[in-house]
Amino acid sequence: MADVRGLRAPTIKSRLTNCRRVEKFEGDLDSLFELDRLADLLEKLTYSAEDQRNGRRSRHRVPIAAYHDVIRIVK
Repeated sequence: MADVRGLRAPTIKSRLTNCRRVEKFEGDLDSLFELDRLADLLEKLTYSAEDQRNGRRSRHRVPIAAYHDVIRIVK
C-alpha cells in the first residue's frame, strides 16, 4: 500500500485502524467486498446534506466520530 499510493507508515496504520473499526460495526470488509464489491456498505455510508436537513438517520452502524474516515477508507 505504501508503494502504490505513496502513503507514509503512520497514515497506513491509521487507515488500518479505521478499517478495523468499520469491521467492528458493519462486518468483515473482505467478505462484504466478495458479496457486492462493498456496494451495500457504500450505500449505507452515503448521507447527504439533504438527508441531514430532512432529519433522516444514517443507515450505517459506525459511530459518527469515525464517519468521514470510513467514507475515505471505503472509497
